[in-house]
Amino acid sequence: MLNWALGIFLLVVITTGANAQQRSDSFLADVFAINSFKMNSTLQDIQNDKQVAENLSFYDKEDNRASYRLTGQQINLPGLKPLDHLGFDTLELTFENNKLHDVALYMPASIKDVIFAKTCDQFNGKYGRAVIIDQKKNNSKKYVWNLGTNELSLNSYPEGLVVHYGSKILNKKTGWIYSDRKGKGSGTIQLNLPYFEKLLSQKLTIESFEKCLPLWETTGLQNHVFYRYNFNTRVDNSPFFSLTYSLNNYGISVTAEDTTSKIITEFELKKIKDNNFWTQFEKDLDNSHYIKRPKIKYSSNIIYSNHKFLVFLDKEDSRISIMNDFKF
Repeated sequence: MLNWALGIFLLVVITTGANAQQRSDSFLADVFAINSFKMNSTLQDIQNDKQVAENLSFYDKEDNRASYRLTGQQINLPGLKPLDHLGFDTLELTFENNKLHDVALYMPASIKDVIFAKTCDQFNGKYGRAVIIDQKKNNSKKYVWNLGTNELSLNSYPEGLVVHYGSKILNKKTGWIYSDRKGKGSGTIQLNLPYFEKLLSQKLTIESFEKCLPLWETTGLQNHVFYRYNFNTRVDNSPFFSLTYSLNNYGISVTAEDTTSKIITEFELKKIKDNNFWTQFEKDLDNSHYIKRPKIKYSSNIIYSNHKFLVFLDKEDSRISIMNDFKF
């Protein structure tokens, strides 16, 4: 009897999983009118489709993830009027290790109330009842549907509505920067502006800097490779390697542009609560004849510069960045 009941239970689980996966496989076609590729399709295969490639453009890259924008899509959601499609027809495709991992649609707040309830009802009817997650930090609720190896979610924010469809499988990041490490150096590091100016002028390597630290730890989850324009080499999408060290009373991040030489080009001090430190640092800026630049709207950073260095000071976030100035 027990074996029979267990067999029935396993059959139900397998059937439910198979049905969820079958519904998942048709989601891109049903909602986003995508028929030429599926989840886990490679970037190269998608770019080989001329019709898709014409509307596909690079957007951003970080670590093993690259984002692209796909325009001109027919969005099939309930409550939309023909003119609504003119306001948003762009999907964000995210690839992990060059395979499609996530598809997201961002919709403006102006039509959020019109389609949110109807979209929930449609997804509930087709994919089963959603699991509702209360996101207290954002004061919002997230609706999640299990689609086999993939997951569908609907997020409502004050700024708009996000439909997100992605794989549950996270691809492991590989490389020296993602290793968990601990160490203890001489502890001779000094928290003042002249000291970090000196380190930047010496073209210090990451390995040499670690010898100056006291007891430290860095984890792969804290570290990243960013891809952006390099003002010194004039090369777009250049890799910048960022490592964060956790110390007793504060944190410090370093950035290197070259994975071979690992020469540090930027320092960032974090979570420093000592008021005396901030007072002395501002005196150092004044004594070194740094010029205070005009404040950028909506930014908490105060920017200072001289003929060699840039300093970004953010008291609200207890953070200071010191870097080599750009050479135009």
